Amino acid sequence: MVNAEKWIENIEKELKIAEDNGDISGRFNELIKGLIIRYKRLEEYNLELKQSQNELSELYTQYFDLFDEAPVGYFSLDMERVVRNVNSKGVELLQLTKKQILGHNFIDFISPKYRNRFYTKLALAMDTQKKRVLELQLIRDTPFYVHMEIMPLPFAANDKFRIIVIDITERKESEDKIKRILGNIVESYVEYDNEWRYVDMNSKFEETFGLKRNEIIDRVVWEVLPQTVGSLQYREFHKAKKENIPVNFESKSLVSGDWFEVHAFPHPEGLSVYLHNITDRKEAEEALHESEEKYRLMVETAQEGIVISKPDGPYIFVNQKMADMLGYTQEEIDGRSSTDFMCSEDQRKQVMQAREDIGQDNISGEFKFCCKDGTVLWTSYNASPFYDGEGNHIGNLALHTDITKRKEAEVDLKKSEQRFSSLIIATSEVLYQMSPDWSVMLQLNSQGFLTNTEKPNPNWLQEYIPPEDQQLVTSAINEAIRTKSVFELEHRVWQEDGSVGWTFSRAVPILDDKCEIIEWFGAASDITEGKKAEEQLKKQLKN
Repeated sequence: MVNAEKWIENIEKELKIAEDNGDISGRFNELIKGLIIRYKRLEEYNLELKQSQNELSELYTQYFDLFDEAPVGYFSLDMERVVRNVNSKGVELLQLTKKQILGHNFIDFISPKYRNRFYTKLALAMDTQKKRVLELQLIRDTPFYVHMEIMPLPFAANDKFRIIVIDITERKESEDKIKRILGNIVESYVEYDNEWRYVDMNSKFEETFGLKRNEIIDRVVWEVLPQTVGSLQYREFHKAKKENIPVNFESKSLVSGDWFEVHAFPHPEGLSVYLHNITDRKEAEEALHESEEKYRLMVETAQEGIVISKPDGPYIFVNQKMADMLGYTQEEIDGRSSTDFMCSEDQRKQVMQAREDIGQDNISGEFKFCCKDGTVLWTSYNASPFYDGEGNHIGNLALHTDITKRKEAEVDLKKSEQRFSSLIIATSEVLYQMSPDWSVMLQLNSQGFLTNTEKPNPNWLQEYIPPEDQQLVTSAINEAIRTKSVFELEHRVWQEDGSVGWTFSRAVPILDDKCEIIEWFGAASDITEGKKAEEQLKKQLKN
């Protein structure tokens, strides 16, 4: 673009020439047109810039919304610290409903003694536009410790901060256990603030290093012990604070000449340090390792396989859990698609259909994968689409839960049911199912003796039982329901050909885990010929 001042100077020269030539009106009109064109171009540039900024803001916000099912809590705050959005994990951590969280000041969920610390970190995040990290307590039935990251959102329209929260209560309890082990009477203990000033110590520390509490409190450790500047202790302590991680190391004291194993624990107010005899090292290391391992597993692993893919299928991201479920490394899966892991063409078609369906709404279902070692993996999935700032479908997020064992159990159960059904059919003419109170016949399968019922039938008593036996059948049913015992009765029935026959019916109640009847399963036999013979015999005996 031409420099504005230079351009104006050129216009003035051209107007002067036009005036000298007596053509000031025509030349002035041309310049006005040129000015209008340049103004329109400037408006276009401004519009394009505004659109780019809006798209960037939408994409930035959309990125975080993908992780509503992530294993960490996300909270979006405005400038007044009011919660504008929270993901499912955040709701779970606070043990409240989403409605009880949204619209409330985030400070209300922080333990009072940690609120000033939160204010300080929030202000630093705003001033520097950089992420700030701290540990504090949140409030629910009982306070619990969390690792918190405050992330400023410079391009978002309304959300000014993204708060990431991870429950570290178990880790803190492990650390406290270690502190209690290390903090006994034979251990040296010292506490520093964030400016490396002494704030607390025990008598063993004074005795070990020849220091007096009243002489060093509120003094900087590197001024009291200048010989330690640049030492291993100096480097490790600064590492602990900079990276916000506990450190432990073995070091020969430059003050006393003794060897110590040093454990340093950073916290928002400073650093807690314990020194103990090297002979206790193994016990302390084991406890610390257990604590660190639990924390690592909590942060780095998820309970479900997570997949992010493009709309047409290729994977963008697969977490370690999903890779482990399939038996591949993450690198081997990268760029591939779900269809590459299906066991049949029908299943590949199922995946293709799911891709079409997810473009419209969230979907769920089951997939059958073929693993690297040839085994089968069944998963239950929930998938959601996500969009760019213009509403274009740009990808899908899916969560997979391994249900292989359940599916195998279902197959075994079905086979067992088929074998049982075959046995019953082989020994009985009629199989039937009834509702818990016998008000509805759910199903009846007969081999030509009675009329089959495929759909629930509430009129079964009138359709199958002659009037003279209905009271007898009803009484027997009521007694079986009352006692939750086997129903067993010989009675007359309407046969499929419309004539009256006799049956011996027996049904057992199916109970739930609360010992309540959920249905009745029964079998019946045709005893019509037997009854006829019995009646004939009675007549002969009577005569």
